[in-house]
Amino acid sequence: MRTALLLSMFVAAPAFAQQEVCYEPYTADQWEAHLDQAEEAFRAFDLGGAKEILKGTHKSTLCLDEAASPGRIARMSRQLALVFFFEQDDEAVRRWTLSQKHAWDGLPWPSDLVDHPFYEAAMEAEMPALSGPKGVQLAPPKKTTMYAHGRPIQTPQAPAEVPQFIQFVDKKGVVVEQYWQDGSAFPEKWLIEGGEALELPKKWVEEDPLALGYTDQPLFTPADAVADADEPEVVEEPEVVEEPEVVEEPEVVEEPEVVEEPEVVEEPEVVEEPEVVEEPEVVEEPEVIEEPPAPMVALPEATRQVEIPTFSAVADMDDYVDPFEDARLRAIARETTVRSDVDEEGRERTVTTDVITFKVDDGEASAVTYAELAEWLPYNPSWEQAAAREAGAPKQYLKDWKGGAMPEARGDAPVVWITAEVAKAYCDDWGNGLEDAQTTGEQMVREWRLDGDSFVVRALDGTWAADDGAVGSDIGFRCK
Repeated sequence: MRTALLLSMFVAAPAFAQQEVCYEPYTADQWEAHLDQAEEAFRAFDLGGAKEILKGTHKSTLCLDEAASPGRIARMSRQLALVFFFEQDDEAVRRWTLSQKHAWDGLPWPSDLVDHPFYEAAMEAEMPALSGPKGVQLAPPKKTTMYAHGRPIQTPQAPAEVPQFIQFVDKKGVVVEQYWQDGSAFPEKWLIEGGEALELPKKWVEEDPLALGYTDQPLFTPADAVADADEPEVVEEPEVVEEPEVVEEPEVVEEPEVVEEPEVVEEPEVVEEPEVVEEPEVVEEPEVIEEPPAPMVALPEATRQVEIPTFSAVADMDDYVDPFEDARLRAIARETTVRSDVDEEGRERTVTTDVITFKVDDGEASAVTYAELAEWLPYNPSWEQAAAREAGAPKQYLKDWKGGAMPEARGDAPVVWITAEVAKAYCDDWGNGLEDAQTTGEQMVREWRLDGDSFVVRALDGTWAADDGAVGSDIGFRCK
């Protein structure tokens, strides 16, 4: 289970506890506007645009200046689930659909999605039972209320592996801290042995999400299609363009009969070219001219790219992982764990959890794992996270190693977020050199390879790309 992503915050202005990563507060109006823009991107069939907008929106919530709206969390979660649906990531669709249901199960469905496979997938997603750590209670900062998905919580209980937006809000409505976490993975700093359930704030009133005005209006707006279809009727001026009947001047052109003066012209068979001249029927290409359907189709409109807004509230954070990157880092294979837990009524039970990890392939040379690289690094301190970054490695280098420590849950998974240079250094030390570009085979991650003296990246489809300094969440390596 992923460790919660915590952000340090410092109280500044009376209306907003300024985070060291926030340049400015992120308001509810900005959030709503960005969700509208994501919807516009869906409407334009610009899925890439929708994805970029939702990336920025999700990250910006870490700078919200008030307790989050459950309705907006639900709307954003459904939009994220829809992007993952088109990316065919069933697990991410399930997680973000459950996030939407947990925030507000009554979020209206766009009328054009009710018979859509996405709707069917959402209906099949079953909410896990509430679970949480045993024998502990919540211990938020003094004089604050702890919120999950926009509602105060009293105990460290949440649906397993469902994304949760956690906030600490003081009595004046100032947000003291906020972060995203998976399910009931509450950080130890906010837990206390024994203790009692928290009290709900006296003045808290549950939001009525319906007040946000969300309706079942179509998402992919047939209205656009109707509007486009109406235009042709205006464009159907080709019928006016049927001036070919005026163009039927070929009858005037039948002056060849006048030209019949020369008896030579009495080569009727030649003169019978008017029948050839009866190419007006070819000229009756108004039917070809009925190419106005081109403007009708409105393909440019359907594939237009929306403008991506600027997200200025939040700074870059080394430890932040957006939902799309998180999804790529998640399961291909599942590892089942069994643990003791306590249900809502205090009864002990056994909980089985599927922990998602990378699947290490079964090829002759396995991808180098997190544990293997962690074992090598102490012998090569210049490649430790801090030293390498100081020497000029990209800031994404070993991005998921918090404080330079390997993420324990991924020990057996192929290591990613590494540079080509460290891959070569490792394989020169503990292997027979970095794998050659010519070597093929099915891989679970994209890989650094060596093509002569140059580094290249081998993609999953077997294609190659020159080294452009990329460091990513899906680029690993293997040795010969």
